Amino acid sequence: SSVLNTGEVIRYFVGHNFTMNYDSYTGITAHNYYLYEENGMLSMAAWDYNDGFGLLISALHPELTMTDIVNWGIDTPLCDVELSQRPMWEWIVENDDYLQEYHAAMEVLLGKYFKSGRFIQEIDEVYHLIRQYVYKDPTQFYSTDRFEREVESTRAFCVKRAESIQRQLDGVLSADTMAQEAEAKVDASDVVITH
Repeated sequence: SSVLNTGEVIRYFVGHNFTMNYDSYTGITAHNYYLYEENGMLSMAAWDYNDGFGLLISALHPELTMTDIVNWGIDTPLCDVELSQRPMWEWIVENDDYLQEYHAAMEVLLGKYFKSGRFIQEIDEVYHLIRQYVYKDPTQFYSTDRFEREVESTRAFCVKRAESIQRQLDGVLSADTMAQEAEAKVDASDVVITH
């Protein structure tokens, strides 16, 4: 706490672990984030989330189902890397006070964006804001049909991820991926994420 803005770093991991971007600090690459200093304190800033929402983990581990991915434990967010190799996460999970703060911040995210309906409202607003430009773009990377499918996939992923995290916070589903019981998981078999 003498060198890190612990609250900011914890909130970084709340958003990060919700969106499951494994082309980053919690994955094998350990990049796509910044450390920044302000008044002698370090924080983390997110960057490059194009492989988020389970996209990279599903490509790296085709044996995982979307149900496995959506229910990934919030207390065990690492993929293909040891805890000791990620000290910015390790100090949170190894300290009961910081872990409780992390869980409380995750609860705030769920309440503020999902239980309130704000997530659906915002994703719909952004969709309607950019849709006309996507349809008119002569250099688009993907078809407009794929754009429509991906909006729905992202919406479904986030809603089911929020439901799973709530179950984890409530103790219905383990927050440790390896200790989860199949019957307690949120069914995400209808979610399709494609590269």
